[in-house]
Amino acid sequence: MRGRTDKVQKEQLWGVVFGQAIVLIIMSLLLLRACSVSANASASSQAIETQREPALQQDVLIAQAENRIADNNILGGLALLDVTITQGQPSARVFGARAAAYVRIGDYDNAILDYTQATSLAPDNGDYQFGLCYTQVQVGQYQSALPACSNALQIMPNHFMSWNNRCYIRAYHAGDYEGAVSDCSQAIQIDPNHPYPYNNRARAYLMMGSYQQAISDATRSIMLNNPHSYLALTNRGTAYLALGNGTAALADYETAINSNPEYDEVYARLGELYRWQNESALARQAYCQYLTITDAPLQIVLDRINELGGCG
Repeated sequence: MRGRTDKVQKEQLWGVVFGQAIVLIIMSLLLLRACSVSANASASSQAIETQREPALQQDVLIAQAENRIADNNILGGLALLDVTITQGQPSARVFGARAAAYVRIGDYDNAILDYTQATSLAPDNGDYQFGLCYTQVQVGQYQSALPACSNALQIMPNHFMSWNNRCYIRAYHAGDYEGAVSDCSQAIQIDPNHPYPYNNRARAYLMMGSYQQAISDATRSIMLNNPHSYLALTNRGTAYLALGNGTAALADYETAINSNPEYDEVYARLGELYRWQNESALARQAYCQYLTITDAPLQIVLDRINELGGCG
């Protein structure tokens, strides 16, 4: 009987041992799998960190460059941004920051190149679109500036200077006077105390033959201390001349010349005033002064000069 009992106990013992062995094997497999998953997760995490590291380094360098630029160390900021770009895979922020720095030193050509890169990488960034609009206006690329201004307005519909810049282009260079009036009216609604859109709208009204409205807007621009008052004065003087008020026109033209003697258009307008008054010698003098200043003389002025015997 005892032998039978020992046999049963031995069988139970082997069963326990076998069960424990199975458990150990299962635990070992689970542990190995956990280690594998952990290793893969670690490798994936390292890959993510490796990807993030260049972007973080760029942000740090850009911030340092922006700090230099804010402290008027423009060249130092540009040098740091150049280093950032040469490291490869530059972001829109890098090009945008460098473009803004170029604007600060008046290097609009390079600013345009960088704003073009920035808008390509981040087309939904309104600041970059406006930067491209602004710099293209500065170098006279008006047809290219129009879509950039429009893109900026789609993203930032309350952006005052985008409305004003597009108004300026339409009023002075694109011949879209109704569009200019609409744009400047939007700008004035946003900021009724800024002088620029009043002058630009005055220009559009002048070209549309709405002379009283042109006088009103030009006067408002002057009263708001437009730093480019010679533009508003020339527009208002021309509106006065169109209404037959030569005295008021002459006063505005002379004040415009005193404000900026290098503004070519005012001399052409002054020549027209003197011609209207049958002052041929004064008209010829004004036309010839225009010719010495302008880079692109109007054909009508050249014809007037030839009628008066030339400028030789």
